[in-house]
Formats: sequence, structure tokens, C-alpha cells
Amino acid sequence: MPKYKQKSKKFVREKILEKVTEEVLIGQICEELFERDYNGIAQRIKEYRIKEYNYKRGD
Repeated sequence: MPKYKQKSKKFVREKILEKVTEEVLIGQICEELFERDYNGIAQRIKEYRIKEYNYKRGD
């Protein structure tokens, strides 16, 4: 599928639903959710918060 860089999320969702069967889509969504690295996400959030805190303080 094309990237649709200039389109809204709603547009992209609708295009995906037109082209991908529900069974395939559900399987891919489940796989993505189970494969997430929640520790990695937590670390990135922590780093972002520290960076934003320092930015707001003027460091």
C-alpha cells in the first residue's frame, strides 16, 4: 500500500479496511500488541519526560 503521507488517519484506516480482510487485520493487530516491548516504551517515555522537564527549566 502507498504511504498516504498527506492524508488523515481516518482516510488511511478506511483504505486499509477496503484492501485488507478483517481476519488478516485482526491477526496483525494482535501480533503487534503482543510483540510490543513495553519496557522499551516505558524507557522512551521516561527519557522524553526528563528532556521536557529540563527544557522547561531552561537546562
